[in-house]
Amino acid sequence: MSTALIYINLDAVHPIINSVWHRTNINRLPSSGEPITMLCGATAPAEFEGAAHRDVIRVARQCWDCERVYREKRGLPAPPNGYPEPAHPVPHPR
Repeated sequence: MSTALIYINLDAVHPIINSVWHRTNINRLPSSGEPITMLCGATAPAEFEGAAHRDVIRVARQCWDCERVYREKRGLPAPPNGYPEPAHPVPHPR
């Protein structure tokens, strides 16, 4: 029997903690429940859901601490207007 292989671009994975999306340096998909650390230092267990479960009421906002680290590592300039105040998400149990 053949399998249906699904490729996931790990550079496009942006974990969301408390409605804040982050950047992370993962080199493989973590197992469900495995802790992952974001570029800003926040840590939370991995959890996977389909897009249909996405929160449609609250729009996820960007973690500017992660963005700062991401840009610095790649030699990219800061946004033209600088960085907004950082968000400090706290993982919450489900």
